[in-house]
Amino acid sequence: MANIIPEQIHIVSIQVTNANVSMTKGNELLEKNKAFDITFNSNTSLSLEDKEFCKIDFTVGFLPAEQLKDQTDFSASFSIDFVFSIENLENFKVQVPGVEHGFLLDSTLGITLMGIVYSTARGIILTRTAGTVLDSILLPVINPANLLVIQETNK
Repeated sequence: MANIIPEQIHIVSIQVTNANVSMTKGNELLEKNKAFDITFNSNTSLSLEDKEFCKIDFTVGFLPAEQLKDQTDFSASFSIDFVFSIENLENFKVQVPGVEHGFLLDSTLGITLMGIVYSTARGIILTRTAGTVLDSILLPVINPANLLVIQETNK
């Protein structure tokens, strides 16, 4: 297992690909209660050819909490793409026993990258929801390891 060297992780780009807030009723209830359910989704792609990069597509969705579903109607979603260049990405490759061409990414690097993604997304969503019916959402503190999904690409 390789050591994480933060200076070898470079953020190449961060792009908000979707930012949507929709409200049709119950604005005052939402503002008073700030009760909503949050869903997270991530998709991670790796390339070990040419430039060693990792792309993480991160999506956060908001819907009314169960107790407000009949009284308010809103939804929000944010999709943010992160591209990292990792100088020593090859060192974090873990072979899968019995699989000739498959590999996993060492969880230490995956959790480190997801921590960067999540904390950056928290700031972006906080800023993007300021002045909306969602009124400056600060995402909860969570374990970034729970957000990892990895797929190999040949890009």
